[in-house]
Amino acid sequence: MTALALYDVEQHVATITFNRPEKLNALNDALYAAFFEALDRAQLDDNVKVVVIRGAGTSFCTGHDLTQVSTVYEGWVTPKKGEKVRRPSQRSRLMTDRRRLSDRWSKLFNFPKVTIAQVHGYCVEGGSNMALMCDITIAADNAMFSYQGQRLAAGGASTPFLHLVNVLGYKVARELILTGRKVSGTEAADIGLVNRAVPADQLEQEVTKMAHSIALMPRDTIVMGKIYSSMIYDIIGLNDWNTLTIGHTLATNLRFESDEYNYHREKRDQGPREAFHGLHDRVDQALKSDPRKHNSN
Repeated sequence: MTALALYDVEQHVATITFNRPEKLNALNDALYAAFFEALDRAQLDDNVKVVVIRGAGTSFCTGHDLTQVSTVYEGWVTPKKGEKVRRPSQRSRLMTDRRRLSDRWSKLFNFPKVTIAQVHGYCVEGGSNMALMCDITIAADNAMFSYQGQRLAAGGASTPFLHLVNVLGYKVARELILTGRKVSGTEAADIGLVNRAVPADQLEQEVTKMAHSIALMPRDTIVMGKIYSSMIYDIIGLNDWNTLTIGHTLATNLRFESDEYNYHREKRDQGPREAFHGLHDRVDQALKSDPRKHNSN
């Protein structure tokens, strides 16, 4: 089997590559497990000072695999059309989310070595979170960031990180969440979502130079700097990962009214890809039409 996360070390720099290019590196449980196994490997290797995170193929990461949305909770059964099933309990959702979300994201955010995200192609939802939680993010100028998935149900409840880091400002963060609009690498640099944007053909070279320049620092300097940063994050609330857990737990138990687009119903009837694009086709149409004709769909 092909490894889902490739791992390589050269001159104190470890590179972890999402290796699910046929799915644009969408995050499923297997890819998550492979990534964090590689991250553990880098943490235990005293020779590693910097970790570069990147994606194979045409994109960095398109977020969570839509085929697994709302199916990760114990006891969940996807209902057939016209069938009613017992939903997973809130306690089951909360415990699962704490393991799948809080523990994972906290581990990356507080990783004791320097992390650099090398972003090209699409960087969506969980992929954007991944890039945002790295110490440094360098993107291709034609990369494409978005939080489109927040319009499916969460509305920002499962993505507090944009607000917590406060790099964008509240209004910009809310706009990205509520509209799901795409942001190029160039604009992402302008609004502070990434450190810098470079021409796509120079991305790897720029990241390599950055990584190796940082790797010249002493090991203890890097680790102590990261630990101190984590202590500051505790003080100002950036490490309040329970906020993420509870928000996602609540967002997965929504009630949709009859005149609202129910992604979960459309996913059941049409499939995840068609359901996802069906919503955003409506959004695009609404943005082009007379606002007076808009409805809650």
